[in-house]
Amino acid sequence: VSGAGIGYNRIIGLTIGTGLGSAIAIDGEVKDADLWRSKFKDSIAEEYLSARWFLKRYRELTGNAVKDVRQLALLGREDSGAQNIFKEFGINLGAFLLPHTMMHKIEMIVLGGNISKSYSLFSSTLNDYFIAEGIKIEVRTAGLWEDAALIGGASRFFEKQKELN
Repeated sequence: VSGAGIGYNRIIGLTIGTGLGSAIAIDGEVKDADLWRSKFKDSIAEEYLSARWFLKRYRELTGNAVKDVRQLALLGREDSGAQNIFKEFGINLGAFLLPHTMMHKIEMIVLGGNISKSYSLFSSTLNDYFIAEGIKIEVRTAGLWEDAALIGGASRFFEKQKELN
Protein backbone atom coordinates (compact mmCIF):
# COMPACT_ATOMS: atom_id res chain seq x y z
CA VAL A 1 0.00 0.00 0.00
CA SER A 2 1.25 3.47 -0.84
CA GLY A 3 -0.04 7.02 -0.98
CA ALA A 4 -3.01 7.94 1.24
CA GLY A 5 -3.32 4.36 2.51
CA ILE A 6 0.08 4.11 4.15
CA GLY A 7 -0.24 2.92 7.73
CA TYR A 8 -3.59 1.18 7.28
CA ASN A 9 -4.16 -2.56 6.89
CA ARG A 10 -7.75 -2.67 5.62
CA ILE A 11 -8.55 -0.22 2.83
CA ILE A 12 -11.12 0.24 0.10
CA GLY A 13 -10.04 2.47 -2.77
CA LEU A 14 -12.52 3.92 -5.24
CA THR A 15 -11.89 5.76 -8.47
CA ILE A 16 -14.98 7.83 -9.14
CA GLY A 17 -15.27 9.50 -12.52
CA THR A 18 -16.71 8.40 -15.84
CA GLY A 19 -17.20 5.03 -14.18
CA LEU A 20 -16.54 3.42 -10.81
CA GLY A 21 -13.31 1.57 -10.16
CA SER A 22 -12.54 -0.21 -6.91
CA ALA A 23 -9.85 -2.14 -5.11
CA ILE A 24 -9.52 -3.59 -1.66
CA ALA A 25 -6.33 -4.02 0.33
CA ILE A 26 -6.30 -6.37 3.29
CA ASP A 27 -3.02 -6.85 5.15
CA GLY A 28 -0.94 -5.89 2.12
CA GLU A 29 -2.83 -8.01 -0.42
CA VAL A 30 -4.54 -5.83 -3.01
CA LYS A 31 -7.20 -7.07 -5.38
CA ASP A 32 -9.78 -5.67 -7.75
CA ALA A 33 -13.01 -5.33 -5.77
CA ASP A 34 -15.10 -5.10 -8.97
CA LEU A 35 -17.77 -3.11 -7.11
CA TRP A 36 -18.98 -1.12 -10.11
CA ARG A 37 -21.58 -3.72 -10.99
CA SER A 38 -22.76 -4.42 -7.44
CA LYS A 39 -26.52 -4.15 -6.94
CA PHE A 40 -27.41 -0.76 -5.51
CA LYS A 41 -30.85 0.78 -5.20
CA ASP A 42 -32.78 -0.11 -8.38
CA SER A 43 -29.73 -0.70 -10.58
CA ILE A 44 -25.96 -1.04 -10.08
CA ALA A 45 -23.49 1.08 -8.14
CA GLU A 46 -21.96 2.72 -11.19
CA GLU A 47 -25.33 4.22 -12.12
CA TYR A 48 -25.32 6.19 -8.84
CA LEU A 49 -21.61 6.74 -8.30
CA SER A 50 -20.29 8.15 -11.55
CA ALA A 51 -20.29 11.35 -13.59
CA ARG A 52 -23.34 10.35 -15.58
CA TRP A 53 -25.43 10.21 -12.37
CA PHE A 54 -24.43 13.79 -11.48
CA LEU A 55 -25.36 15.12 -14.92
CA LYS A 56 -28.64 13.18 -15.06
CA ARG A 57 -29.62 14.10 -11.51
CA TYR A 58 -28.88 17.80 -11.97
CA ARG A 59 -31.08 17.87 -15.07
CA GLU A 60 -33.85 15.99 -13.21
CA LEU A 61 -33.82 18.40 -10.26
CA THR A 62 -33.25 21.71 -12.01
CA GLY A 63 -34.18 21.24 -15.65
CA ASN A 64 -30.71 22.56 -16.54
CA ALA A 65 -27.77 20.80 -18.12
CA VAL A 66 -24.09 21.02 -17.24
CA LYS A 67 -21.15 19.86 -19.31
CA ASP A 68 -19.42 17.86 -16.59
CA VAL A 69 -19.04 17.38 -12.84
CA ARG A 70 -16.31 19.99 -12.73
CA GLN A 71 -18.79 22.62 -13.96
CA LEU A 72 -21.34 21.36 -11.43
CA ALA A 73 -18.76 21.64 -8.64
CA LEU A 74 -18.13 25.27 -9.61
CA LEU A 75 -21.88 25.88 -9.43
CA GLY A 76 -21.89 24.17 -6.02
CA ARG A 77 -20.43 27.26 -4.42
CA GLU A 78 -23.65 29.23 -5.03
CA ASP A 79 -26.30 26.96 -6.59
CA SER A 80 -28.44 25.14 -4.01
CA GLY A 81 -29.47 22.57 -6.63
CA ALA A 82 -25.84 21.62 -7.21
CA GLN A 83 -25.16 21.60 -3.45
CA ASN A 84 -28.09 19.24 -2.89
CA ILE A 85 -26.80 16.86 -5.55
CA PHE A 86 -23.40 16.62 -3.90
CA LYS A 87 -25.11 15.99 -0.55
CA GLU A 88 -27.25 13.27 -2.12
CA PHE A 89 -24.10 11.77 -3.63
CA GLY A 90 -22.47 11.67 -0.19
CA ILE A 91 -25.44 9.75 1.18
CA ASN A 92 -25.43 7.37 -1.80
CA LEU A 93 -21.71 6.76 -1.41
CA GLY A 94 -22.07 6.10 2.31
CA ALA A 95 -25.04 3.77 1.82
CA PHE A 96 -23.16 1.85 -0.84
CA LEU A 97 -19.91 1.57 1.11
CA LEU A 98 -21.42 0.75 4.51
CA PRO A 99 -21.92 -3.01 3.99
CA HIS A 100 -18.48 -3.37 2.38
CA THR A 101 -16.74 -1.50 5.20
CA MET A 102 -18.49 -3.63 7.80
CA MET A 103 -17.93 -6.95 6.02
CA HIS A 104 -14.19 -6.34 5.56
CA LYS A 105 -13.65 -4.30 8.76
CA ILE A 106 -12.29 -1.45 6.65
CA GLU A 107 -10.20 1.19 8.45
CA MET A 108 -9.76 3.65 5.59
CA ILE A 109 -11.46 4.67 2.37
CA VAL A 110 -9.36 6.31 -0.33
CA LEU A 111 -11.21 8.25 -3.02
CA GLY A 112 -9.60 8.97 -6.35
CA GLY A 113 -10.79 10.05 -9.77
CA ASN A 114 -12.02 13.43 -10.91
CA ILE A 115 -15.18 13.44 -8.79
CA SER A 116 -13.11 13.03 -5.63
CA LYS A 117 -11.53 16.39 -6.44
CA SER A 118 -14.92 17.79 -5.33
CA TYR A 119 -14.74 15.91 -2.01
CA SER A 120 -15.24 19.08 0.01
CA LEU A 121 -18.77 19.31 -1.44
CA PHE A 122 -19.84 15.88 -0.15
CA SER A 123 -17.38 15.09 2.66
CA SER A 124 -19.53 16.27 5.56
CA THR A 125 -22.58 14.38 4.29
CA LEU A 126 -20.53 11.20 3.79
CA ASN A 127 -18.90 11.47 7.21
CA ASP A 128 -22.22 12.28 8.88
CA TYR A 129 -23.72 9.21 7.24
CA PHE A 130 -21.05 6.95 8.72
CA ILE A 131 -21.35 8.59 12.15
CA ALA A 132 -25.14 8.10 12.10
CA GLU A 133 -24.53 4.41 11.33
CA GLY A 134 -22.08 4.12 14.23
CA ILE A 135 -19.05 3.66 11.96
CA LYS A 136 -15.78 5.45 12.63
CA ILE A 137 -13.75 5.38 9.45
CA GLU A 138 -11.08 7.57 7.90
CA VAL A 139 -11.83 8.91 4.40
CA ARG A 140 -9.09 10.54 2.34
CA THR A 141 -8.64 11.61 -1.22
CA ALA A 142 -5.88 10.02 -3.23
CA GLY A 143 -2.57 11.78 -3.02
CA LEU A 144 -1.10 10.11 -6.09
CA TRP A 145 -3.98 10.89 -8.51
CA GLU A 146 -3.16 9.59 -11.99
CA ASP A 147 0.12 8.06 -10.79
CA ALA A 148 -1.86 5.65 -8.60
CA ALA A 149 -2.85 3.57 -11.64
CA LEU A 150 0.78 3.36 -12.77
CA ILE A 151 1.97 2.29 -9.33
CA GLY A 152 -0.85 -0.23 -9.03
CA GLY A 153 -0.12 -1.65 -12.48
CA ALA A 154 3.60 -1.93 -11.78
CA SER A 155 2.91 -3.59 -8.41
CA ARG A 156 0.62 -6.12 -10.06
CA PHE A 157 3.23 -6.82 -12.74
CA PHE A 158 5.89 -7.57 -10.13
CA GLU A 159 3.48 -9.77 -8.16
CA LYS A 160 2.78 -11.79 -11.32
CA GLN A 161 6.49 -12.11 -12.01
CA LYS A 162 7.04 -13.55 -8.49
CA GLU A 163 4.20 -16.02 -9.04
CA LEU A 164 5.75 -17.20 -12.33
CA ASN A 165 9.21 -17.74 -10.83
